[in-house]
Amino acid sequence: MPLITLLSDWANQDYYLSIVKGKLYSALGNITIVDIAHGIPSHHYLIASFILKASWSHFPKGTVHMIMVDTVPEANKTLVAVKYASHWFLANNNGCLSFLNAEDIEDIISINSDKNSSQSFPEADLMVPAAIEIINTGSVISRSSEPVKLMRRPQLMPLESPGKLEGHVIFISSFGNVITNISISTFQEFVNNRNYIIYIGSNHFKIECISARHTEQPIGEFFAIFNSLGFLEVGINKGNAAEMFLLKIASVIRIVLV
Repeated sequence: MPLITLLSDWANQDYYLSIVKGKLYSALGNITIVDIAHGIPSHHYLIASFILKASWSHFPKGTVHMIMVDTVPEANKTLVAVKYASHWFLANNNGCLSFLNAEDIEDIISINSDKNSSQSFPEADLMVPAAIEIINTGSVISRSSEPVKLMRRPQLMPLESPGKLEGHVIFISSFGNVITNISISTFQEFVNNRNYIIYIGSNHFKIECISARHTEQPIGEFFAIFNSLGFLEVGINKGNAAEMFLLKIASVIRIVLV
């Protein structure tokens, strides 16, 4: 059975999602539509990119992923269909697919060719027909002849200096836990069996050990773990670290050797 995933910055009360699903079901009938996530902060394609990077590979080959965040085409951007590892990704070419390895891309197609389509609802007028073509034919037959290169955005990387490693918040969960861009390998190489302190927000809030799970520390206490994605995650047991420390995307989390 064909499978399509949806990821958007639309709120629950918006009608856009119903229209997209209705068009897909009307054209394809017996399909499965999976909602990966909705309500992403408006136009925040970096958050969408993180969620998609964490989830896409768990779906079967042949899945079509529709990324409907920051999708209104601009002069220097176009909607694209990208085939990668036998999956298809439909998105604005704004950098949200930067996590895909360029050497392994199997196909990339512009889907902006219909000049008569509505620019106010490209998800329904451009992305839905492309998804239908892919499900029915295995590709986008009505492809544009213009060459397309996948746009890539520089990724935030941890910054290391003598005795200090600075990471950045790249995602905030619904629990208020913050996920950083510090991987377990980067952490281990920096710490190298030495003592350290993880500072959150300021020098007044610190963590001195890595826990095995979220609930290892008492209720109300800070914790730091390496999550299932292999990144350093910081939070408060039964609390909201992002709210307490006013953390947001790109906020700094510091690790200092002692």
